[in-house]
Parts: sequence; C-alpha cells; structure tokens
Amino acid sequence: MSADDRLAFFGARRLLRLLDRREISSQELTELYIRRIGQHNPRLNAVVTPTFELAVEAAKRADQRRWAGARAPLLGLPITVKDSLETAGVRTTAGAPEYRDHVPERDATVVQRLREAGAVMLGKTNLPLLAGDVQTFNEIFGLTHNPWNLDRTVGGSTGGGAAALAAGLSALEPGSDIGGSIRSPSHFCGVCGLKTSERIVPGRGHLPDAFSMAVIGPLARRMEDLELALGVMAGDEPPADRGWKLRLPPPRALRPRDARIAVWPGGEPVPPSRDVVDAVERAAVALRDAGATVEDALPDWFDLGESHLRYQFALGNVMGAGFPAHTIAEMRQRAARESADYWREVSRRFAAGVAAPFGQVITSERQRLKYRALWDEFFRRYDALIAPVFPRDAFPHDLRPWGSRTLEVDDRRYPFDAATVYAGVAVYAGLPAAAVPVGRSRDGLPVGVQVITAYCDDRTALRVGRWLERELGGYTPPPGYAAPV
Repeated sequence: MSADDRLAFFGARRLLRLLDRREISSQELTELYIRRIGQHNPRLNAVVTPTFELAVEAAKRADQRRWAGARAPLLGLPITVKDSLETAGVRTTAGAPEYRDHVPERDATVVQRLREAGAVMLGKTNLPLLAGDVQTFNEIFGLTHNPWNLDRTVGGSTGGGAAALAAGLSALEPGSDIGGSIRSPSHFCGVCGLKTSERIVPGRGHLPDAFSMAVIGPLARRMEDLELALGVMAGDEPPADRGWKLRLPPPRALRPRDARIAVWPGGEPVPPSRDVVDAVERAAVALRDAGATVEDALPDWFDLGESHLRYQFALGNVMGAGFPAHTIAEMRQRAARESADYWREVSRRFAAGVAAPFGQVITSERQRLKYRALWDEFFRRYDALIAPVFPRDAFPHDLRPWGSRTLEVDDRRYPFDAATVYAGVAVYAGLPAAAVPVGRSRDGLPVGVQVITAYCDDRTALRVGRWLERELGGYTPPPGYAAPV
C-alpha cells in the first residue's frame, strides 16, 4: 500500500495533526480522496454529486489560511455531505424526483458550521427517497453497494456516507437519523456514527424538514472524530442562541473502572441473529475485562414490542407531515398486507399516526417526554446501555416496495417493519446512541453495537464507544480498498 493510500484511512483527528505539522497539505489530501473516488466510486455509487473543482479551490484556501497562522477545528479536512442536507450552489435532491434540479441558495446550518470550521466538501452522498428507507437507492442516482460485499445493502438513509467512509473516500460525514439512519449504515459498513440527543444539533436545511425525533449527527471512522464533529455541529442557531447556550456535560466516567454498564442482547418480538448477540456479548466481556461493572439490565417497565408500537405511531406523525402524498399512500397500505397480529398492529399504528388529528399528536409528544423521564431514572443507576443496532448484519439488496419485503434473521422471517425495532428505542425517547464496530459476522461482514445513554449524555456514549474501540479494534478497511486495485 502506498503512503497516500494509508492516509485515506486515517481518522479525522490524525489527518488534522498531519495538516498542522505540514506533513501533508489540504490540497494533496483532497486530491488523494478525489483520486480514490474516481477509482472506487464507480462500483459503489456512494458519491453522487462530486464537487471536485470547488473542493480543490477550498483546499488551496485552507492551506493559505494555515500558512498565515489561522486556526480552525476542521481546517483543510476533506468531507462528504449527505444529499438531504442543503448546500449553497450545489444540487441537493434528497433522492426525490421533485428535487432533481433543486440548487439551494444557502447551506443547511450544520453544513455552514462545518465549512466555517474549515472543512472541504468533496461532494454529496447517496440516500433513499427523502431519507425514508433502511436501504440506499432512488430513481435519480440508483443503488449504493456495500464495500464489504457489493450484493449487500449499505443501510439507510446515510448509506452513501457510510460506504464512502468505509472505502476511504472521505474523512467525515454529517448524516441524519429518525429510524437508525446514522447507526444502521455504520453497523453495516463497519464505521462509527452518533445519533445525537434530540434538538441539540439544528435541523434547518434538511430535506424533508427535520423535526420531532429526527436528528442530525456525524459519521466517521474513529469515535474521537465523532466527538470532534459534535463540537462543531451542536448548539442553537440564531435567534435562539441569543439566550440559550448548549453545555453538554462531560463523560460520566473517564475510566472503565468508574463506569456501570447495562447490557441488553435484545429479545422479542425480533430476537437478533446469533452474530448480533455474539457482538453484544463480546462488547460486554471487553468492558468487564477493562474494569467496568457490567450487568444484564433493562428497566422493569420496558417492553420492546410496546416501545416499537409507540414509535411507529410517532413516526407516522412525522412522516405524514414531511412526506408527499404518494409516498404516504404506499406506506399506509402496509396495514392491510401483514399477516401476523402484532405486525398488523405495527402497521396500523403507523397509518394512524399519519392521519392523527393535532390533539393526538400532542398526546404522543407528551408520552415521548414521559418515556425520556423513565429512561433518565434508569440512567441514574447505569451510565450506558449496550444494545443491538439492527437485528442482523447487512442483508442482500431488496428493492421491492417496503410492504412487500421481509427481513430474514437467521432462520426466521419478519415483516420489514422489524428493521427499525432496535433503532427506534433511542429515537422515541430522543436519547443519544453511538454505533461502534466490534467485530465480524459469520459471513465476514461488520457487526456493531449501539451505546445508548441519558438525554444530553452524548459524550458519555462516545467515551464508552472509545473504550470498545480500544479493546476490540474498531474500524478496519474492507478488503480491496486499502490498496490500489
């Protein structure tokens, strides 16, 4: 492997140290990633709107600023941006035909903050229609493939970004999450992602509108890079920032021996695959060996099946407000397709949420806040909960309508609504959850776990994720991408 190719897989913080020491210029690093995108993207289809000329010019300016003594958190770092986040002067489609020619006049707030911090945008990454699927394909740009196995999904909706990071085509990516859209792609592609606490990162400029449960958060190859990005992205925007200042607490524990960790390997109504259960157990053993107090624990009141029903109703509220009628019509048809009683009720709750009158929406929001308070009680006893991200590893591409798909988990088949059953736990309560890679499945695909913590304890989730990364190795490049092919 050439020295240049090794650089492409470094974490963002490490690359920034090299830039600060003048061991590489931003222009050289940007041109390295551009070369790699040209080499590997044709088979992945991860970067769908390149901005290479703009990137090289921005990198040159970053180098000039650094030589003049300027400092900025991400100065000269090449990144990609999810195609649901608006970018001034650069097409933003959200994978939807109605936005095929949409060129925003201003950046989304998080994109603006990343640029102001010195980041260099290489291009926009692929996603499903209106960021509304756990796979990544749309009629504008087509299908994105997993660098670990081209026949498997990258997840969704930040699938293009996760694939680009895994394959060494970018150093950082801002994504969004309302149903695992940061965490599931991270899990499938073997990278790291943070679903932030609800409302701590501004959602202005996301298509569709990001509100109520939907969050913006970072993806990267290393846990420490998520913390770096969080520091840039989080905080209120004008005019609220005149009076409100975000002050996230530090990690609850700086060493594993000072931490108390709960572990939950999942269960009914969708028991995870053996690979996922093994991953959770591997994480538990690693933390225990590092000195943490680790216990199998869940709140007494928690029931995964009921939690998923409540989440589906609340998700219907959000998607009914943010999605076009033709998309909602297909989703509502699920209610009539399911055969098992529980899954029929899941689909019915979603459809009811779409059509809910305002009063029921307000009631649902109040119930979410009560759930958050109940979780807060649990997190007075435990610093974090280790749980599955998704019921299995990356599954084969399935481009049928959502209601016609099934999810195979070992020897069991479920309606496709099972895909969000674990991701929805943190979403419904608005809690932070970090996805961290902890090993491989029997098929050689990445498997991760999520670290869920109390509301606004995002830095605790990241710290526990760093312990897991240190003990279990974290990100590794997929075969065939770490050297020229």
